[in-house]
Amino acid sequence: MKLAWTRERVNFEGKYWAANDLVVLPAPRQQPHPPLLLAANSDETFAYAAGQGLGVIGTTLSQPIPRLVDRLREFKAATPDSAPAHPQPSHVSISFFVAESREKAHRIAGRNWRHDDIVNTVLDSTASTVGTTRHSFTSGVGGWATWDFEEALRNCIYDDPAGCVERLQSLQQQLPGMGQCILEFNRRGRIPSEQIKESMRLFAEKVMPRLA
Repeated sequence: MKLAWTRERVNFEGKYWAANDLVVLPAPRQQPHPPLLLAANSDETFAYAAGQGLGVIGTTLSQPIPRLVDRLREFKAATPDSAPAHPQPSHVSISFFVAESREKAHRIAGRNWRHDDIVNTVLDSTASTVGTTRHSFTSGVGGWATWDFEEALRNCIYDDPAGCVERLQSLQQQLPGMGQCILEFNRRGRIPSEQIKESMRLFAEKVMPRLA
């Protein structure tokens, strides 16, 4: 499959379309189109996704749980009555790590939350490409990058298997509109891959069966 972009048109397998008229290649033929999910960090994106007939992915890194409850309510309220049922309406992403003991989980996950990572930047016009009212999710300015490890523990799940089951069940109860929970095992990428694999194995064997 060969794809070539020019300033004014797109060459896709010998056929040309105006670039302004085509942003997805190849264009989906499935009707209705495949389910689409929009990642939402700012408050207003949840209602916007619902109004567009899209599913939504929220994260506790930019919307801690009490706020995420409100965002999912807003998402549900903004969904048009005439909209067809979405097969994947709302997902929630959370930073997660499970180990044999709570102490070990904190010790390993804590590598991704160093004191010198903490951002104390005052928001200005450079904090986000979309203005001063929203933080930059990439850098975490105004959000998770301002947290120390104690704050991270309130918004993330780093625990032993029993603790992870309890926290995930609590999350499910607090967020009744959550379709799926997406677990991010290595937020800043400092945990070695072997330890991540071990955590995933422990999750599959000790946590997931108790959530079924």
